[in-house]
Amino acid sequence: MVDDHPVFRIGIIKLIRKEIGIKHIDEAGNTHEALSKLDAGTYNYAIIDISLNGVSGLELTKIVKERYPQLSVLVVSMYDEEIYAKRALDAGANGYIMKRSMPSEMLEALRQFFDGKIYVSKQIGEKLLMGMLKRENIEKKDPIDTLSNREFEVFQLIGEGLKPVQIADELNLSVQTIETYKHHIKGKLHINNSFELRKYAINWITSNRL
Repeated sequence: MVDDHPVFRIGIIKLIRKEIGIKHIDEAGNTHEALSKLDAGTYNYAIIDISLNGVSGLELTKIVKERYPQLSVLVVSMYDEEIYAKRALDAGANGYIMKRSMPSEMLEALRQFFDGKIYVSKQIGEKLLMGMLKRENIEKKDPIDTLSNREFEVFQLIGEGLKPVQIADELNLSVQTIETYKHHIKGKLHINNSFELRKYAINWITSNRL
């Protein structure tokens, strides 16, 4: 269980032990600790939060799946699933669940995950299916797809109205690092300034919500 919030981490562990019956569960508060434990032990499952200090949960998922392809990964996040679920699945995750989900939905996600199934909400499942059906009709790739997972996180938070100092605090990075990411994002999206980037991000997020 990899999450930098001890209260949530402990709560999920208690839920798994009580409702799923899995007793041996290790925990980690950051990417380095998680990889150290994975390298030293043998695990079947990993539950990973997107918002981690340093390497994001999406990047950690990619690393984990490359090193341990047999390991099943469930991504949990406070971020909207319509924006992050597909990226999590593309990174190799076996499911995505939002932290603010109802307890019954969280438990259902855990049960399906530990049963070896892919879990996303019904709404996201339908959206992903429609996307697959329409893919052959898409001629132009969404430029957002060119962003790295960390750049996408920064882009998403810009669209949520956060300023660089707030984004830096949210992602546990320096303001200078956030500005560097913004520079890369503007280059990839062919945007000239921060005002245009903020407007673009807000419009993109609004249009991509369910």
